[in-house]
Amino acid sequence: MIVSSQTLEKIGFEQVRQETLKRIYTPMGREWVERLTPVSTHLALSERLTQGQEILRLEQSGERLPLQQVEEIRVALSSTQASGAMLSVQVIHHIREHATLARILREFILRRKEQMPTCMNFAYSLYELRELEQTISKAISDHGEVKDDASKELKGIRSSLRRTRQSLRSTADQLLRRYRKDQMAPDEGATIRDGRLVIPLLVEHKRKVNGLLHDLSATGKTAYIEPAEMVELNNEIRSLEIQETREIERILRELTSFVQQTRPELTSNAETIGWMDGLQATVRTGSSWSGAYPMQSVDGYLHLKKARNPVLIQHLKSLHVVPLEADLLPFERGLVITGPNAGGKSVAMKTVGLLSALFQSGYPLPLHPDSALPILGGLFVDIGDEQSIENDLSTFSSRLKWMKTTLEQLSKLPQGEQALILIDEAGTGTDPEEGGALFQAFIETCLTLPQSVRIIVTTHHGSLKVFAHTTEGMVNGAMEFDQDLLEPTYKFRKGVPGSSYAFEIGKRMEVPDIVLNRAREIIGTHSDKMGQLLLDLEKRLSETEQARQTYEDLRTEAEKSQQEYEQRSSDLRRQKAQKLEEAYLEAERILKSANQRIEQAVETIVQQGRIDRSKIKEARTVVEQEKQRISEKKKTIKAKAIPPTQFRKEDLPPLGSIIGLVGSASEGELIEVEGHHAVLLMNGLRIKTPLNKLRLTGTSQPSAVKKGKKSPRKKGIVKNQTIQSLLDKPVSMSLDLRGKRGNTAIEELTHYLDHAIARGLFRVEIIHGTGEGVLMKLVAEYLSVRKGVKHFEAAPYDQGGPGKTLVTLG
Repeated sequence: MIVSSQTLEKIGFEQVRQETLKRIYTPMGREWVERLTPVSTHLALSERLTQGQEILRLEQSGERLPLQQVEEIRVALSSTQASGAMLSVQVIHHIREHATLARILREFILRRKEQMPTCMNFAYSLYELRELEQTISKAISDHGEVKDDASKELKGIRSSLRRTRQSLRSTADQLLRRYRKDQMAPDEGATIRDGRLVIPLLVEHKRKVNGLLHDLSATGKTAYIEPAEMVELNNEIRSLEIQETREIERILRELTSFVQQTRPELTSNAETIGWMDGLQATVRTGSSWSGAYPMQSVDGYLHLKKARNPVLIQHLKSLHVVPLEADLLPFERGLVITGPNAGGKSVAMKTVGLLSALFQSGYPLPLHPDSALPILGGLFVDIGDEQSIENDLSTFSSRLKWMKTTLEQLSKLPQGEQALILIDEAGTGTDPEEGGALFQAFIETCLTLPQSVRIIVTTHHGSLKVFAHTTEGMVNGAMEFDQDLLEPTYKFRKGVPGSSYAFEIGKRMEVPDIVLNRAREIIGTHSDKMGQLLLDLEKRLSETEQARQTYEDLRTEAEKSQQEYEQRSSDLRRQKAQKLEEAYLEAERILKSANQRIEQAVETIVQQGRIDRSKIKEARTVVEQEKQRISEKKKTIKAKAIPPTQFRKEDLPPLGSIIGLVGSASEGELIEVEGHHAVLLMNGLRIKTPLNKLRLTGTSQPSAVKKGKKSPRKKGIVKNQTIQSLLDKPVSMSLDLRGKRGNTAIEELTHYLDHAIARGLFRVEIIHGTGEGVLMKLVAEYLSVRKGVKHFEAAPYDQGGPGKTLVTLG
C-alpha cells in the first residue's frame, strides 16, 4: 500500500503500534512490529488475515503460541563466518534457547494442524535442530556455564583445582590460627589479592613472616601477606586456571564451528519466530478491543457496523465508545461529512482510515464481523492541525503541496486499484469561497482518474454540501446533534447534510442575544431559513429513528413472547400425546391378555367335552367384534386429541389459500410450507408458525393468481408492507455460527436463510470455522436438503477457506 509514515501518524496507527510493542517477547518480533505497514497484495494479505484468524481463535479458546523471551543472536551468527571465531558461553546458551523455542513452536502447530492449517507454513519454515541442542547441552548447563564433564581434560583439571584450593584454604586457616594466637593477625579471614589467596597481618608484624607483601588496607593498619607456605600452592592453582581457560576456549571453538554449520537454519528460525511473535502481538492487541475480522469487499463496498476507534478506546481505557455505523455503496465515490465543532466529524473520518490500515496489517478490529472493507492500494490524508493565525499561510501552502504530491502518487497506482483520500476541514486556511472551490476541483479531478478513488471530507462549507448533493457518486453525511440538550451525540447519519449549530452553541455558551441576532442578520434570511430547514430535518429524522427503534424493540418482544407461547403449547401437546399413547398401549395389552385367556378357557372346555364347535365359533365372533369396537374407539380418541380446527401437513389446502391462526382472529395467505412449519403472509409480514397452530377458515381456497402476476392485495396491506420494508433492517450478507452447538446453529441458520430468501438475496456466506469439522458437516447436510438453496461450496482461501461456505440462493 502507498502510505506515508506521516499519514500513519495522523490517523493514529503509530499509537496502536506502541500498544502492540508491549505484547512482544523477542527482539525479532519487536523489529517485525516496528517495520509493520499495511499490505495490499491480495495473496499476502489473505495469508496474513487467515493466520490472524487462526491465532485469534486460539486466543479465544484460552491458548497462545508458546513464545518466550530470547536474546538477539543474528549478529553473533554473522560473526561465526570468520576463521577461528569463538562465541561466548552466554551467546551459545542463547542460541540453544532459540533452537529449543523453534522446536517447541513447530511441535505446537503440528499438533493443531486441523485448527491452524494456514499457520502450518510457520511450522514448515522452522528447522528442528535437535543435534545442535544436544551438543550444546552436553557442554553448557541450563544456567549458561560450561559443565565439568564438557570434556575429559576439563573434568581432570577442575578436579585438581578443587583439591589444590582446598589444600590452600586449609594451609591459610592453620597459619591464621597460629598468628592470632601470637596476636599478630586481626579477626579477618583469608582473602584474594591479585588473584592469589593471602592472609591479613597487623602491619607492625609483617616482617616477622617470610612471604610476599601484596597490599595494605586503606587505614594502613593491616598488611596482606602471601606466606612462603602458600606460594607454591597459589602457583599451582594459577597454572591449573590457565589450563582450564584454554580447555574452555577449545570447547567453545568446537561449539562455534558446529553453530556455524547451522547458521542459515538458525537465521531462518529467528525470522520466522519474529513473524509469529509480531503477528500474535497484533492479534492480542486487537483482542483487547474485543476485535473481529471483517469481510473483504471485492467491489469497493464499505460497511462499518458497530465500529469504534481503537485509539479512543486506548485513551479512555474503556470499550464504551459511541460506535460508528456507516456504509458507502460501490458507486458512492465520495462522502462529505458536516456537523458541529467537536461533534465527531474528524474522529469518524479517521476511524475509517485507521480501521482500513489496521485491517490490511492483520489486526482484528473493534467492529461487528458483518462489516466489510475494501482492499486499498493507497491511503492519503490531509489533516490540517495548525489553527493559529501566524501559520495560516504555511498551513495552506502545505495543503497545496499535499494536493500535488497526492495526484502524482495516485497516477502511480495500477488502473482499477482502490485508494482512499481523507481530507479534514476542507477549504480552511484561505478565503472560504476560494478554498471551497479549490477542494471541489481537487475532488472532481480525483473522481475522473482511472484508479478507483474514494474521498471522505469533513467541512463546514455550504458549497461542498451542495456539490455532494448535486454530483453523481457523491453523498452527504452529518454528525447528529441533540437540539434539546444542545450537545453532540457523536452518531453519524448518511444522506443529509448537517448544520454547524454555531448559533445554538453560542446560545448555550450565553453569548448575548444582540450578538446572535446581528449574526443572523448578516448571513441573511435565506441562509438562516436553510439552516433552520436542516435543523428541522435532523430533528424529524432523529424522531423517526427513535420510533423505528421502539417498533423494533416491541416487535422483538412480541416475537419472543410468541416463541415462548408456542414452546409451552408444544410441550403440553407432547405430554398429552405421550399419555394417550401410553393408554393405547395399555389397552392393547389388556385386550391381548383377555383374548389369550378366552382362547385358553375355550380350549379347556372343548377338551372336557362341555361345548360344541359351533358355540366356539360364535364366541370367537363376539371377541373379534369387541376388538373391532375397541379399535374404533381408539381411533376416535386419537382424533379428539387433535383439535378439529388444526390439521397435519397432508391436510393442508394448496398454496394461496386463506388460513387462520389458532386462538386468534388473524388470517393470512399460505405462501410456503417448510417441514412442520408454514409461512403465512399477514398484513405484509411473513409469519412462520407450526402446522398444528393453523386452522381452516370458511374461505380456505386458493386466491386468484394470474400467471406471471402477483396475487392481488388490499390497498391497506400494500401500504403496510411498504412501511414494513422501510422499517426492516437489511439482512446481513453473512452469518457467523462459530461457537454455536448443533441444534442451535441449524435453527439460527434456518431463520437466517428464511430472511435472506424473503429479501431476495442472491448469495450469502455461512461462517462455521473448521474445528473438528462437526459443525461444518451439519451445515453441509442441512444445505443439501434446504429448499431455496441452489448451490453451496467452501470459500476459496483468499475469502476465508474451508471455515466459510458460500451459498447461492434461487
